Amino acid sequence: MLPDRRIVRTLGLFCAGACLFLGARWAFQYRTPGRLRELPPNGNELIAIRDGWAYFQMKEVFLPRMVTFRDARGRVFLRMRPALEPFLFHVMPVTGGEGRRIGEHRLTGRMFQRVHFSEREVVYFAYREQDVRSLGWQATIPGAGNTTEVGIGFAPVTLYSMRVSRGAPTEWCAGKKFPVVISTLDAQPLCIAGEKIYWIEIDPSSRATHACATLKVRHRNATTEKRLMTGLSPLSSLCVDAGDHRVVWLIAPPPGEYTPGRRFYRIDSARDQPALFLSNLDTRSHICRPVTVRDRVYWKRDLYAIAEAQYQDHLAEIWSANHNGEDRRIEFAFETSSVPSQLLVHRSRLYFDVYEGRIHNRKRSGTLLMRLETDTPQRAREIFRFPPKTTQFLMDGDFLYYTRDEERGPAQAGTAQGNLGAFRRVLYRHPLPP
Repeated sequence: MLPDRRIVRTLGLFCAGACLFLGARWAFQYRTPGRLRELPPNGNELIAIRDGWAYFQMKEVFLPRMVTFRDARGRVFLRMRPALEPFLFHVMPVTGGEGRRIGEHRLTGRMFQRVHFSEREVVYFAYREQDVRSLGWQATIPGAGNTTEVGIGFAPVTLYSMRVSRGAPTEWCAGKKFPVVISTLDAQPLCIAGEKIYWIEIDPSSRATHACATLKVRHRNATTEKRLMTGLSPLSSLCVDAGDHRVVWLIAPPPGEYTPGRRFYRIDSARDQPALFLSNLDTRSHICRPVTVRDRVYWKRDLYAIAEAQYQDHLAEIWSANHNGEDRRIEFAFETSSVPSQLLVHRSRLYFDVYEGRIHNRKRSGTLLMRLETDTPQRAREIFRFPPKTTQFLMDGDFLYYTRDEERGPAQAGTAQGNLGAFRRVLYRHPLPP
């Protein structure tokens, strides 16, 4: 006996409605960004999002200062410096509700700079501005046949930590001061991997025409330190691997040269033996910081047609190698007119952003978030296209978070914004695909 047509039609309509409902729900979850809340204005730095909480380094003064400096030859010049203010640590829920102050550190006449943030603590250093010393470091310019003098400011800094749970500041290495470079914007002289601190120490007694920096390491609870490398450029920088926090990268220019070329040394904190991983001395290329994903190390290489042509079309490639730098191969190649994109690691997957470029000969506009699909070579998946006025993005759990500036009308006369419009920073959330 055949079923009644009305029953069949009813079941068909029910199935169609269920499909539409599930499709609409999927589209809402994976295609429609969710507006969460307004955040403190720009200047208050959003550090990270962990388990639905947003962590901030707050400011009380937003205007910088004009400060007089004297270089190694006694010449006086002006520099813009941040305001002298305390270190303030703040947290608020991403879905709404009041935030709270985790902790604060107030020292008269001190400058603060954040070094490290983890699930349990934030680490930063402090120094007195009057303790900053100038060093005139002389370096050659490859291919130019002459030398230049680079002004370097360094000072003894004290390292502090503040627990996320209670926020009381304590010294990270009790009684220890680290003489490091503090005047360059692109160099990070200290980094923390587990319970160890690595730093690039400046020796002011070295001759100005020679390299004068040393890489050192010390355990948090130890009283002795170990020298790992000598003869480094004072412009060398350190960073912790975004995918493997036991690995430290030393990014070092050639000693005695002022050049965009860099050498990348990989340091496993279990052995503390720096190993040269990658050498990039070509002035027409730029390499971002390598990151480790599972058993491979990835980095992005940008090749320009003209040396230092940062704003012209260039060829960009994502390379990978094993941990000792061997078995190198190109994982993904694309063309872009952007500055080098950053590489991010989330849940053992590699993400990167692309701005205003061409991918596989297709015209693009705006900023894209992409994910490298390691199981399908030579492919990268487009995850999300950021809307205009996006200022920052982070990933936590199953979600991509990003901030946008939304206009709130004209600013009032006499305010710091002058005649510019008033903006508020707003946090959005978008589900990440599996």
